[in-house]
Amino acid sequence: DVRNLRKDGSLVETQVAAFPLLDAQGQLVGAGIILHDITERKQAEEARRQAEAEYRLLVESLPDTIIRTDVDGNIQFISRGIGPLNPAQLVGMNVEQFALPDRRGAVRALLAKNRAGEPAYHEDEVIDAEGHQEWHSEYSMPIAENGRVTGAIVIYSNITERKQAEAERARLQQQVIEAQRRSLQELSTPIIPVMDRIIVMPLIG
Repeated sequence: DVRNLRKDGSLVETQVAAFPLLDAQGQLVGAGIILHDITERKQAEEARRQAEAEYRLLVESLPDTIIRTDVDGNIQFISRGIGPLNPAQLVGMNVEQFALPDRRGAVRALLAKNRAGEPAYHEDEVIDAEGHQEWHSEYSMPIAENGRVTGAIVIYSNITERKQAEAERARLQQQVIEAQRRSLQELSTPIIPVMDRIIVMPLIG
């Protein structure tokens, strides 16, 4: 490929093809050259590269992990690594591999909804690449091409801290309820006078 300048100063990209010129006896007498203007194709390729770079920058800057899968849940693209595994190592793995064994049915149900053309949301405990249990949420949207579902885009969020906060809040609420119950028990306990300056409080419970 060769870059040249037009008379107006604009850049033109050309593809050069050369071929030999032979006389009637088959002797080389010169060369022919064909110039093909590929400026538009090169501009389209550069625009696509820029769009892909901007898309990757956007995806990688999000706090959530973006995954593209095929219809069976095999990872085709992932915006960041998980644990010690980088994105290249995760491509080809199935999302079901990150679910606890007794929760994999829920992942299969999510994939089935996507295959039917429906979005799906799911929260579950998962196993990360190092074997640690975490809470993750998955919101998946089917991808359709020519009216046929070919995969899904999954927004994968780590909600472990939120789940831990919810569990702690539930524990504190239960403590408050138990304290209130004990207080009500004490307030409802009758005081029985038996003689001057002596009272009896029966034990309840």
